Amino acid sequence: MQNYITLMTQELARWFDVFNEELFNSSLPECAITIQKTRPNILGYATTAKVWKPLKDEDIEPEEAECQYEICISANNLRIQDTRTIYDICATLVHEQCHIKALYLEEKDCSGKIHNKKFKRNAENAKLIVGEKDKKVGYGFTSPSEELKKIIDEKVKPNISIFNWYRIIPIKPIKDKEPQKKFKKIMWCPDCELEIKLEERLDDYEGFGGNIACPECGKAFEEKPKGKRGRKAKGD
Repeated sequence: MQNYITLMTQELARWFDVFNEELFNSSLPECAITIQKTRPNILGYATTAKVWKPLKDEDIEPEEAECQYEICISANNLRIQDTRTIYDICATLVHEQCHIKALYLEEKDCSGKIHNKKFKRNAENAKLIVGEKDKKVGYGFTSPSEELKKIIDEKVKPNISIFNWYRIIPIKPIKDKEPQKKFKKIMWCPDCELEIKLEERLDDYEGFGGNIACPECGKAFEEKPKGKRGRKAKGD
């Protein structure tokens, strides 16, 4: 049986080289391409530091060694059925290559998850369609343009046949939650500073049996004013 995971990683690395030549004028440094588990809503990521280092350079500072950035394509989103196509996977790779370009140019194209106008410029130059600015990710939503699809068809020529594996997203069982009681108001005895939480049915309170008189002094409970402190009745 062929190792399709290895084949997919090799194919993604080949795409990287073609896109680097066609879209980035071969200016991007070599990157480690990986397929890893991510959160379900993450399509891919690029590291902001060179996180891969050869063993022979173990005692050398990272900037002096032959280190590489990492581009990860989400293992959860490799499925090319339903709404994901091979064009979308290619576009995710190009999106991450835009981040590598910003690092190479020493540009800050993101603040946290917010993709700024520098990213938008690099993405559009790389033939991506940039969506409207979003509150959570800025200009982070991208998709393949017709120009990019043409490059994919004519230059990249992706081997779709090997993309027939994807990582299963485990579905966690939903635990039954006990319904929480909604309290209507807080009653208290001003003299004893004793308080209870009043619901619709007074007979739900153990020790009171429907009677909301203070068990210590016998006076009737009153609605507690805001800002007043009290102590809870036993069993409440």
